[in-house]
Amino acid sequence: MKKVLIPLFIGLLVGVLIGTFAVPNGSVTGEVVEDLPEEQASTTTTTIPYSEVIGSERKSPSNRVEAEDLVLYRNQVRIYMDDLHIAQFNDTNSMDPFIDEDAHAIQKDVTSKDDVFIGDIVAYEDSDGFLVLHRIVDISEDSEGWYAIFKGDNNAFVDYDKVRFEQLKYIVVGIFY
Repeated sequence: MKKVLIPLFIGLLVGVLIGTFAVPNGSVTGEVVEDLPEEQASTTTTTIPYSEVIGSERKSPSNRVEAEDLVLYRNQVRIYMDDLHIAQFNDTNSMDPFIDEDAHAIQKDVTSKDDVFIGDIVAYEDSDGFLVLHRIVDISEDSEGWYAIFKGDNNAFVDYDKVRFEQLKYIVVGIFY
């Protein structure tokens, strides 16, 4: 028992001595001993390029397939549209749960800026030459012309680059699970 109490007592004594010399005038009453510099208000602002309120109305993809373009048979579905492609997806999780690696999509060639809207799911070629399939969350113009901002549904932030019209490849017109 002595072996435990003696080190504890010495530790307490050392702590009291250090506290007495470290605090001016030995005061530990909570009085202000020295003013600390006030924090400066930040003059820079951070702009979040896209944010959404959870549960709020979001833009859906534009309707490109009319009922008369579809014919359903007992063992097949026909879509009567030009420039269609079948797409498969990598397991990036960026568009979960809407699109995942086992889904298939029907895509249509992008031919005009007038055919692209906020809410559309579009495949574009990124600066590294990869095809990225994300949702358009903003469309605008700057000194270089038309651009779109994209975001994966399951991503916290928008895609890094402004995407120019020339980079757009395909618009999703249907998803199959």
